[in-house]
Amino acid sequence: MIQRVRLAAAVVLVSGLLLVAPDAWFSPRVQVAVAAAAGALAVAVVALAAARYRTARDPHALFLTIGFAAIVVQSIVFGVWWPIHYGQDVGYAITVGTSTVLYQPLRSFSGPAPVYGFHFGWLLAGVCFLLGVPWWDRRGHRPIRGWLAALIVGGIVLLVDRSLAVSYRQMQGAVDPFQIRATAEPATLGWVLGFAAAAVLLVAAWRELFRRRDPPHPWIGVALAAAIALPLSAIRSPTQGLAYVQWADILQLIVPGIAFAALLSAQRTETSRMRRASDRAEEVLGGRAEIASVIAHDIRGPVSSVKSIAASTLSNYDRLSDAQRQEFVGLIDQEAQQVLSVVHQMSVALKVDAGTLDLHLARNELAAVVQVALADAETYGHPVTVDDPQRLESEVDIRWLAEAVRQGIDNAATFSPDGSAIRVSLAGTDEGPVQIEIVDAGPGVPTERRDRVFERFARWRPSGYEDAPGSGLGLFICRGIVREHGGDATLDVAPQGGTILRIRLPRRPR
Repeated sequence: MIQRVRLAAAVVLVSGLLLVAPDAWFSPRVQVAVAAAAGALAVAVVALAAARYRTARDPHALFLTIGFAAIVVQSIVFGVWWPIHYGQDVGYAITVGTSTVLYQPLRSFSGPAPVYGFHFGWLLAGVCFLLGVPWWDRRGHRPIRGWLAALIVGGIVLLVDRSLAVSYRQMQGAVDPFQIRATAEPATLGWVLGFAAAAVLLVAAWRELFRRRDPPHPWIGVALAAAIALPLSAIRSPTQGLAYVQWADILQLIVPGIAFAALLSAQRTETSRMRRASDRAEEVLGGRAEIASVIAHDIRGPVSSVKSIAASTLSNYDRLSDAQRQEFVGLIDQEAQQVLSVVHQMSVALKVDAGTLDLHLARNELAAVVQVALADAETYGHPVTVDDPQRLESEVDIRWLAEAVRQGIDNAATFSPDGSAIRVSLAGTDEGPVQIEIVDAGPGVPTERRDRVFERFARWRPSGYEDAPGSGLGLFICRGIVREHGGDATLDVAPQGGTILRIRLPRRPR
């Protein structure tokens, strides 16, 4: 996506430079209409950027607001007010080649002030756009004050305005204020301001395109790339304040149009992201509340048993034989182990549900991962065999993947006939994904339920196992961990009956 945006920036930059080449033509109404429309679009950008700054306190939005405000001023003052103000009750003839045109509704002025004002407006805007992408990390510093930035920019505008006014008064004696010229030659100040504005806009566009990838920065870079030709067009053919218009003037509409679309698209994207985050937060909070209720339910029974056994042991301690005391202590240990198992499973389920697993990927043999899982698994007397003819390796977090495999082995042992074997086999191709298969001899899972048993708190039990213990989180944890590794976990039917839990993993995570 970012490559396409950069290509678009290159296209608009070249297209804008090509628009500078054609000569200007006499069309005062078009000139004023383009300036008025550009000012209106820039006002829309200012409003949207200002709202963005008020809600997010993003300095980039602040500088966009000030930059496009400068464009509004120069568009309205030198593109609309200037020719209309100087055209009141005045009529005169303009000769272009062999044709003479009476020019009365609008009146232009060939002095340097409109051109210099146009150049300076884009130079000031370019500086603001350049400052919009910070050159250094501002974390830990005080936020930029909007009123202070506006005061500084206003002071600069006032200073330059006075300088242009002095220059304008000095030109009055030498230039006929009512003389209309089809072309004009820019003075040294015009060259300096024009090239400086183009250079600043070029650097600002590059920083938007290559320093930031998040919206709206890339498309703002495209808008600034389109704007580079505008100060250059005012050097080649300084028509500002004249009754002439050129093809490059259309860029005055394109630049704020792209910027407005970029800000609006970014706002919609952020709104959608916030809505998704809110939905995800509600889902996580709902899941945590459900997990909390299960914790209260599943822990209450073992804790009550521990308390009852401990109370009986204390009250009858002297009358109990050593064998009876040992039996009671064993029951307490068994119930305590069940409590610890429930707490551990709930803790892992909370992390999986919130997506906060801290993975540390490294290249490991999958057989070693399976052995770590077997060390903690509850096999309930089921023999477990491991088949790894290829000595497969993959980049995984050995701790968390072992937890996923352990949950799968525990599930297979819970829903298998007593004494039946559980087989763990590893397979894979040289470059493709690898997989861990946990095969049991249980009754299997119907097709319509194979995906639902991976849901949180799945309570379905096969026939004959209605009273099997478990919170319904084992397969949920297994799939969640595997998906964090870039893989997936599914169920299938074993060839000789039973169930296959198939864990697929990429050799290298995405």
